[in-house]
Amino acid sequence: MRTALALLFVWVHGAAAFAQTDRFAQRHEAIARSIAADDHVEVRRLIELQLKEINGTPWQDSAYTYAYKLGRAVWRSSDADAGIAATARVVELVKRTDKDPLHQLEALEARAKLFFDTGRMLDCVQADSTAMAFGDALPAVPLIRRGKARQRLGSDHAQLGDHERSLGYYLDAKAVFERSDTLLASAMGEVCNGAGAAYWHLGENKKADEQYAQALAYWKQSKDPKRDFRVAGTLINLGILWQSAGDLARSKANYLECIRRCGAVADTAKDPMLRDEARMARTRGYVNLATVYFTVGDDGRSRELLELALRDRETLLEPDDPKLLGVKDRLADLELEAKNYAKAEHWVKAYLEACEQYYGVRSEDYARTCAKLGEVYAGLGRNTAADSLFRRSIELNAAMENAATNPELAIAYRRHAQFCMKLNRYDEAVEDIQAALAITTAIHGERHHKVAMYELVLAEAAFANGDPSTTLRLAEHALGLLTERVAALRASPIPQTWPQPHLLPDALYWKVKAQRALGITPADHWKGDMDLSVQAMELN
Repeated sequence: MRTALALLFVWVHGAAAFAQTDRFAQRHEAIARSIAADDHVEVRRLIELQLKEINGTPWQDSAYTYAYKLGRAVWRSSDADAGIAATARVVELVKRTDKDPLHQLEALEARAKLFFDTGRMLDCVQADSTAMAFGDALPAVPLIRRGKARQRLGSDHAQLGDHERSLGYYLDAKAVFERSDTLLASAMGEVCNGAGAAYWHLGENKKADEQYAQALAYWKQSKDPKRDFRVAGTLINLGILWQSAGDLARSKANYLECIRRCGAVADTAKDPMLRDEARMARTRGYVNLATVYFTVGDDGRSRELLELALRDRETLLEPDDPKLLGVKDRLADLELEAKNYAKAEHWVKAYLEACEQYYGVRSEDYARTCAKLGEVYAGLGRNTAADSLFRRSIELNAAMENAATNPELAIAYRRHAQFCMKLNRYDEAVEDIQAALAITTAIHGERHHKVAMYELVLAEAAFANGDPSTTLRLAEHALGLLTERVAALRASPIPQTWPQPHLLPDALYWKVKAQRALGITPADHWKGDMDLSVQAMELN
């Protein structure tokens, strides 16, 4: 009898334990369904209940799987701070109750991912650094995890504009992956893409192109079901490379293909996190394609694309996330173009504040936006504030490790120079433009159209300072860099698309102005140059 009772107790207790385990498994599946349905409130409720009830059961060791999911659900249904606090609570729970170090590592990585998604980049760098150090101390961590940790830090520092450090982490990740016995094609594709972007930011276009070519070659070998979507990231970076080189047709083709691939994933993915990632990637395509249309003077098409990007990002990001405000900052470029300085001020100032909060004052975005806000204040007549912001931007950009090839430093110099010319401070303007010209030549070589752009600003400063001879020399040299445009205009009446289409008309304008001031060329020759200038504008 006693034996029978004991057996009955074991059977009842085992059945109860099985039923309990079954309940947890069913709830786990319900959480997955709610995530797929984007029902953040229900995800939050179910995970909180699961975490409460699994304590002291075999399911206790699954808590780490909910760290990011809970944080994201709370973020989406409440706010970013609450989401970050929820994830931190799960990380502490795992640390206390789960002795598996790999589970603890996953929880730390989930915390860093939520920081990244909510735009808290300074916190993200710290969290990813902690996770990398923790993983490096564990012999059981496989090479791919160690490489991924470095890859994430490469991405973090890229977001902060620290491309020297970003490149170092990407190359470290590449070296770790190369030690593997098996080909980690997808991982290699991602780090080559990241390294290419870092090289481009550092002004090393040839090395960037080589890394992108390697990335595409690795993607071809990859069996990753997300391969096509990942290729889109490399395509958009190639688009940026070709755009900076002045090949707008190839640049647009890459951006459009990126938008197509990301849109296909965004429209069909069942995983909401992948769907959100694809939508964010598609907005990058919209924003970069908008800059192409802005460059060629099509402000209407540029605005349409930016508004598409803004609509998507407003559904994905916090209102003060710099990745959202960055689109509004691009819209401010259109307002600056139209001299709507008061409207531009609101967007540029908000973006500057977000960059300071999330990226820090030493970041590339913060330094760049200082110069743009300086241009806004100059348009509003707030000259003291404008001068201070221009100098701040120059100071911060000049302190970066890649100052000699930093395009943002060249832009800051140019903006300050144009401001100085309006105040008749021509010596300062010339000094700034010469510095910008040296950077641009170091990046693109002596024959690039951007060299002509800076030479024409120097020509304008020289003329305003009473030196038409120097103006003529600079204008003629700039025209020599634009001969391809002249030949195309004379060969065909078909509309032309060139980066910075104003350059040829400006070069002809300053040439004629200088010749007239010097009295050295007959008027009928001036008319030919002016007719060519008008034709260039008509065919743009």
